[in-house]
Amino acid sequence: MRVTIIFIALIWAFITVGQGSLKEVFLQSKMDGQKILPDGTEIEFWGYGIENQQTGLAKISLPGPILRFDLGDTVRIQLRNTSPEAHTIHWHGLDVEQANDGVGHTSNNVIPNDLFIYEFVCTHSGTYMYHCHVLTPLHLAMGMSGLFIVNGEEEQFLYDATSKFTKEFSFLFSEMNVSWNENPLSPGPFALYESDFLMVNGMSDLEAEFSDNEVIGTENDTLAFRLANIGYGSVEVNFPDELLVTAIASDGRIIPALETGGIVLYPGERYDFIALPLEPFVGNILVNYFDLRNNNLLGSNNIPITITSTVGLNGFNLADGNIYPNPFSTSIFIESDAYPKIVEISNFSGEIVRKLHIQSAGEIDLQTLESGVYTLRIGDKIHKIIKL
Repeated sequence: MRVTIIFIALIWAFITVGQGSLKEVFLQSKMDGQKILPDGTEIEFWGYGIENQQTGLAKISLPGPILRFDLGDTVRIQLRNTSPEAHTIHWHGLDVEQANDGVGHTSNNVIPNDLFIYEFVCTHSGTYMYHCHVLTPLHLAMGMSGLFIVNGEEEQFLYDATSKFTKEFSFLFSEMNVSWNENPLSPGPFALYESDFLMVNGMSDLEAEFSDNEVIGTENDTLAFRLANIGYGSVEVNFPDELLVTAIASDGRIIPALETGGIVLYPGERYDFIALPLEPFVGNILVNYFDLRNNNLLGSNNIPITITSTVGLNGFNLADGNIYPNPFSTSIFIESDAYPKIVEISNFSGEIVRKLHIQSAGEIDLQTLESGVYTLRIGDKIHKIIKL
């Protein structure tokens, strides 16, 4: 009987692994992150970063890198701890066995200068999170978290054919108490935690608006939104009236389709949505943050959204009429009142991504730029341009 049970288990393991691919990720946990907040305060944070296999080095980010896999994949994630304290990775919402669950006292703490390999199969599509489960309130507050996404049955499915999309956007909501980051050895009682900064993908206030957080699409797009809350308060997300929004999943499981104008996410919750633009518009997704202890409004963030018309898109001009189309998909055309001209294109971090010396009016190929919002400087004029 025992042999039969083992044989069946081996067959099941082979079938499960065989449904997808074996994918490996090499992460490091570190405590040396540096971030300048919108008010100019420079703080340290803790987190995870992808390890360079040639150099062995890693740079952590806030939040951690998005980990994305396909349904049925066998995931093998190596965590190397290069910090002075123990860390783990807990796979929030994922169905994994206890040894891989990342809760230190029931699985394994990764001590300094050691490593641990987590291995499991992605059995369900959905939006999940990962975070450190050592002194969880402190390590979470210090920044040790990120999104874990399992793609749907087919390409550009959140789950199945009922949740097919053309563009996808992911938002992880969190908070920061500066005093904890400045003095993690003595942060004070968790019950007295007070949020100084309210974050979308690690950014807050105007920083959150002028970033890759912006939603850009056309009226013919089907937009997918993955929302997750890793903070300690509740988060209310309000969609613009120009979007027809349907909630299709909660915490990594499909739910009966529910048309909605917004949702409240409590700590640890995730929701997935499909949204159809009703018309071209420029607006915001309003995110309100509330204190769970008294339901007081702590503050808000805006996620900008721009939906353009597909009618006459190539003839759309800026107000001064010399750069078009805008938004663009592959190239822009520049007309100026004098030549030669220096053209500089920068992302919203201020980094120059293209610099050109043009002698006459003509087309500039920008196919290699990632989708997003950029500034274009030509002469003494600065324009906002959008790559679809």
